[in-house]
Amino acid sequence: MIWPFSRACVINLNSRPDRWQSMSARLDVMGVGAERFPAVSIEDLVVDPPSDKLRAFLLRVDGDSARFEHKLGATWACMRSHLAIIAKAKSLGWPEVLILEDDCDFELYTPAVLARVQEQLQGLNWDMLYLGGTLKKGGKTKRVTSNLSSVTRVRLAHAYVVKSSIYDHILEQAERSGLPIDWYYSEK
Repeated sequence: MIWPFSRACVINLNSRPDRWQSMSARLDVMGVGAERFPAVSIEDLVVDPPSDKLRAFLLRVDGDSARFEHKLGATWACMRSHLAIIAKAKSLGWPEVLILEDDCDFELYTPAVLARVQEQLQGLNWDMLYLGGTLKKGGKTKRVTSNLSSVTRVRLAHAYVVKSSIYDHILEQAERSGLPIDWYYSEK
């Protein structure tokens, strides 16, 4: 299979080498070369605490609980990891980057579908490509090609491609939005 994206990064906590090994093996089977990206951990947030806006958002959406501080830290660390990959892609001049979380799984048909993606994206004006997600209430889909759709209100950030055309926008706006990264993508 010819992989249609120039760069791929897998977010992986240093404490979970098992997940990197598993993901690396799955990607090898598909012929995808990806680099491991050390995830920002909750422990790293001592010098980079979550924003007050994110705290307020999660309190409003999820309410307070015994696990709230952990969820807040994990959500912030997740955003910091995703944004760090986009910043790296920008600084190295990558035309796009495939971002994968280390717990993402691929369906058996994934290689066949992705083999057609590069051709199907030609001539389309796109900035972001989800390889999976959850369509939320009010979300819309519109078929663009035989296996690509334009979507709104999709959540989950476990497997997606970002083009350089929106690196700056994401880097300037995501953190300030006060939203988790997948909500930011979905809503903004």
